[in-house]
Parts: sequence; C-alpha cells; structure tokens
Amino acid sequence: MCVSCTSLGFWRKIASDKCVGARNNHYKEFTYTGPNTFIIAMKMVHKKGRIGCIGWAYSRWGCTNAHPTNIIVTDTRNKRIYPSPTLISIRTGGWYDLPGYGPNSPELVFSDPGFRYLYKGQRMRIWFGEDLHDYTEGDNHGYTCMDVYVYSPNF
Repeated sequence: MCVSCTSLGFWRKIASDKCVGARNNHYKEFTYTGPNTFIIAMKMVHKKGRIGCIGWAYSRWGCTNAHPTNIIVTDTRNKRIYPSPTLISIRTGGWYDLPGYGPNSPELVFSDPGFRYLYKGQRMRIWFGEDLHDYTEGDNHGYTCMDVYVYSPNF
C-alpha cells in the first residue's frame, strides 16, 4: 500500500502495533516480510501508550524534555541499527536527541547517510534504551505502541 507516494519512492508499513515496555527486556521483535530492497529511512508512528524513566514522568518516546528520546532499533544480537550510529551519539542509558522530534512527537523518523539493505526475513527489535542497556530501569514504567514504516525508492 502506498503511503505518501513520490517519484522517489514511498513509505511502506512493515509492522503494526508493536508495543515496547520500559524494563525487564520488554522489547518487541518483528520480521520483515517484504521484498529485498534498499531503504533510506525508518519511521515509527505512535499508536497508544506512554513510557517513562521515573515515577512521575512519561511520554511517547522517552520520559521528559531533558530525556526526550530513548527508542532504539537493533538486530537480534542487539547491535544498534537506528538511530544511525554515524549520525546520532547515544548517551548513558540509551538517551539521544533526534533533531526535529521531541518526547511526544506523533512520529520519529530515522535516516542514514546512505542506503541500508533490508532483506526478506530480517528480524529487528525495538527497545526502550534504558531497558536495552540495563540502566536504572527499576523505576521505569509503561509501554508505548507504534507502527513501523520504511522508505524506499524501490517499492
């Protein structure tokens, strides 16, 4: 299904309603079932829920304005795919700033300086960063759910 088609490609939904918890290895794994292709971006669109890093604060993607973003996409060995290691530096606990997005943005868009190859059957995990890094997750709470899209010039 074509979502936001352009002459350069379009967004294709590759996973629906993936819910990630804030602690106890509550990542969500999914398998890409589409055709082998090159992609230039991945988008997470918030569906429901809130996630947090301390008892009184929660948001769609992180915790507070001081801790805005903590959603990380990895492979099955937990090696980071997004946000791109070449573009975004991760702070202790998996926290990072994604320019143009905040803790309650309706979506997050991750990109790369080049193309990334996506193959049929590839498995990926979505994590809350503090959970991935086993960093002060004892006071974490909640869950956040999202749909996942990729942008490709080849669809």
